Amino acid sequence: MEQRALDRTPSDASPRRMLRRDEEALALTYGVEARRHYGDRAWSEVEPELASGWSRLRKRSRTEWADVADRVEAAWSCALPPGER
Repeated sequence: MEQRALDRTPSDASPRRMLRRDEEALALTYGVEARRHYGDRAWSEVEPELASGWSRLRKRSRTEWADVADRVEAAWSCALPPGER
């Protein structure tokens, strides 16, 4: 994954909340694995499902979807759909 893509934030977004290493890793893994699962579907199609899934995945973490959505999307964008490797 390119670091530049993972560091991006929308220009109108508030400053990114600092995540613990395990939270960051979980968000990135979630994005990559979601891409593998959903293939070439558009982010806008799967984002609501991923947001819902995050609340179950994060378990006891206080990290909300809003805190990780940009990281998950960046990992999603960097990962290739199945069959394009």
